[in-house]
Amino acid sequence: MLLYNFATQICVAFYLCNSLLMNKKACFIVPFVMREKDNKYVELFIKSAVEYDMLDTLYFLIDNTETFEFLTTMTEKYTSQKPNLIIIPNADYHLFGNRANIPTIKKFYGLNLLKDNFDYIAAIDCECLFLKHFDTYEIFDEIWRTKSSFFRNRCRSHNEIFLRNISYCIGLENNEKLIKETDDFSYSNWFNDIPVYKSDTLDDFFDWMFNNKASNGTTIYKNIKQNFCCFDYWVYWFWLIVYRDLHDTGCTETMSFNSLIESVGDSFLDIQYLYKVLSKNRSDTNNELLKIQTRKITQKELSIELLVGTHWTTRDYESTKEFAPNDRLCMQFHVDRLPELTDRSTFNYELHW
Repeated sequence: MLLYNFATQICVAFYLCNSLLMNKKACFIVPFVMREKDNKYVELFIKSAVEYDMLDTLYFLIDNTETFEFLTTMTEKYTSQKPNLIIIPNADYHLFGNRANIPTIKKFYGLNLLKDNFDYIAAIDCECLFLKHFDTYEIFDEIWRTKSSFFRNRCRSHNEIFLRNISYCIGLENNEKLIKETDDFSYSNWFNDIPVYKSDTLDDFFDWMFNNKASNGTTIYKNIKQNFCCFDYWVYWFWLIVYRDLHDTGCTETMSFNSLIESVGDSFLDIQYLYKVLSKNRSDTNNELLKIQTRKITQKELSIELLVGTHWTTRDYESTKEFAPNDRLCMQFHVDRLPELTDRSTFNYELHW
């Protein structure tokens, strides 16, 4: 049943990357659309992947041959190695207008395509950087065993509304186990660690998604497809709680905008605000107050990273590791919300919230 739902998408995508699926146990999938800002960030991501010999772990999910040529040409600036590119034929995204949940559906395509070739798959966005070379299987297996990607913290009402809405979309709004584990949807695990999927759970996950209906009488998959707030890893988290008895994943009563790792700093305010108030010029090395403030904030961030046991961070690690080194960190994410990484001397940027 599952393969029929994805049939036309899979046959083309698999043809493009079949030769690349050899002797690997873990990988990243990255949906990508050509846009000015994303073009910049994906180049930084690819550059870091080449620098730390991680390019072969990345599988980009794209829409057309134009994007295929764009990413191939960009990668050639840094290496002769070819990037892993999966073309997903145009689906019916346009039917749902601005509510179309395109990134999540692309990730589901990628997960379904690659699940038989990898033990673990992480679904991430292009605004990331590698901080070092690492064994993806070893790290993903640790994340899965320690449940660090499911570490929970109290979330503000903004996220609570999202979580409750997802529960309706997937027909679990009254599930007692889910309500208990999330404390009535007041806990969030959003990006507390690299979002890793275990491949041997995915057949059952997709079977549930395609063959069950929510309370509105619509299949769960269709509800997800037309509701942009049904983010892929939250849907997976809910399913694991209900159908795989995921529990005791670690939690803190600390309140955060989204997650501890996405929003770290003094008083757990938005990280981009904290960085902005420090200084508009980090190159002002004589500013002792800046050094004190930076050390205070980054050491708080480090304590949060260690509490969760995360392997990635939202802080500009290259600029802050002097004050808070963390050997566990493998990646940086949300680089679009931090100062311009192509010029670390400036801090002129606008908030994104």
